Amino acid sequence: MEGEKKINERINEMEEMIKRARKMEDLIDHQSLSLFLDVRLPPKFKMPTSDKFDRTGCPKSR
Repeated sequence: MEGEKKINERINEMEEMIKRARKMEDLIDHQSLSLFLDVRLPPKFKMPTSDKFDRTGCPKSR
């Protein structure tokens, strides 16, 4: 019973934290964070693939 009460209190605290975080997120203007506001990618654009660095060799020489 005591453990269940602590768990419920912790869940309520976490829910309040999530609510506060969502309110903070609403205050941020994500558009203003972009360096290039009006840039749009072409419809068929695909990100180039690159090999993941495996920590062997010099990454600058690739």
